[in-house]
Amino acid sequence: MTNENLGSAQQAYAQAKKYGEELNELYKREKARRQEVETTTQKLQAIFDTAPNAFALVDNQLNIVDVNPRFLILFETDKTCLGQSLAIFLPIEPLIETMRSQETISAALGRVELDISEPVPRTILVTFAPLSNNQGWVLILHDLTERKRLEGLKEEFINIAAHELRTPLAGVIGFVGVLQEELKDSGNPMAENLMDLILQSTQRLKIIIDELVSFAATRRGANENLHIGNIDLNWLI
Repeated sequence: MTNENLGSAQQAYAQAKKYGEELNELYKREKARRQEVETTTQKLQAIFDTAPNAFALVDNQLNIVDVNPRFLILFETDKTCLGQSLAIFLPIEPLIETMRSQETISAALGRVELDISEPVPRTILVTFAPLSNNQGWVLILHDLTERKRLEGLKEEFINIAAHELRTPLAGVIGFVGVLQEELKDSGNPMAENLMDLILQSTQRLKIIIDELVSFAATRRGANENLHIGNIDLNWLI
C-alpha cells in the first residue's frame, strides 16, 4: 500500500470515527429527551387519573376522546363512553354557545354552569379550553351541588333569623317599654334595673338581626348584579 493510499485510509477512518461519535452523542441526547418526555407524560397521566375533578377530552364535534376516573364516577358510567357524544351526559347547547363566545373574544378559558338530571340532579361548573392546533377541547367538570345546597341552607337560615325573629323581638321590646313606664313610680329600683338590662339586651339583638337583614339584602343584590368574565391583567404589570 502506498503512502498516499495509507493516508486516505487513515483520513477515512478518522472521519468515520468522528461520524460514529457524533451519532452516539445524538443517540444519547435523543434517548434522554425520550426519557424526559416519558417521565412528563407519566406525571401528567398521574395528575389526570387522580385529579379530584372530572376531566374530559373531546374532539371538535364534542365526541368524548378520553376521560379520567372521576368523570366515570360523576356520571356513573364506564370506558364505553369513549367515542360517544358529550350530549349524552351534559346539555351541550349552552356549552356550545359559550364556546363560540369564547372563540369570538379569543379567551383562553371559558366556563359555564350546567344543570343535569341524570344519573342524579346536579349542578356542574364546566371550565374548558381549546387544545393546540384546534384538535378539540379539554373540559374540567366541578360538581357544585353540595356547595349550592349549603348556600341554600345558609340563605334560609339568614332569612329565618332576619325575618322570623324580627316580629316577636319587636313585641318583646314594646312589652319591656310598657313595663318600664309602669315601674317608674313603683319605688323598686331592682325591678327598674332589671328592665333596663332586658331592654339593652333586646336592643343589641335587634341590631344583630338588622345587620343580618342588611347582609342578606346586600348578598342578593350582589349576586343579581354579578357579571363574571375574563380580563387582561397585563396592564397591571
